[in-house]
Amino acid sequence: MKTLLGNCIHECFIKKSRFLTNAAYVDSCQEAEFFFEQHISRTATHNCWAFRIAGVARLNDDKEPSGTAGKSIFDVIEMNNLDRIAILVSRWYGGIKLGSGGLIRAYRFCASECVNTGILIDIINYSHLKCKIEISYFSLLNNRLRKMDYVDLLSEEFYGRFVIIKMKIPYNSMELVVSTVNDITKGSVVWL
Repeated sequence: MKTLLGNCIHECFIKKSRFLTNAAYVDSCQEAEFFFEQHISRTATHNCWAFRIAGVARLNDDKEPSGTAGKSIFDVIEMNNLDRIAILVSRWYGGIKLGSGGLIRAYRFCASECVNTGILIDIINYSHLKCKIEISYFSLLNNRLRKMDYVDLLSEEFYGRFVIIKMKIPYNSMELVVSTVNDITKGSVVWL
């Protein structure tokens, strides 16, 4: 899955109708709703949108014929394998009816062009690990973990003969990190 790095905007004109598309990374349904509230144009004829966040998807046709706008925007999200994204397309009617097929193509084109102007990045799911080790292993383990550039050491708390280490790592690297900690501590690590 991918998402946008930041926000992007795209404007186009199709048969005298103006389309303004805004897209952004969002981390929750509330963020998506806030994004739409901030970017909806009160002067536009239609403000159609779609979003997907961790499998939750919603879309809105805003008085366009059912299935022509929100679904077309959502199709762009699906075709690009995107998540944690909200896309809003505002349309100012230009006097020429586009028909259902024309609306589907127009909304899909505008959403796609907007996403293409942005920077897409891979979504990395992280795990938080917490372990307790003997202080005698700390120096070696600390050096090894710091050489693993994907490990984010969050804290080290010293308690007499023990150290509690908190770290954040990409989920797909968890097995390697757990194995490394177990090897260095000769299996004496306590996972918390």
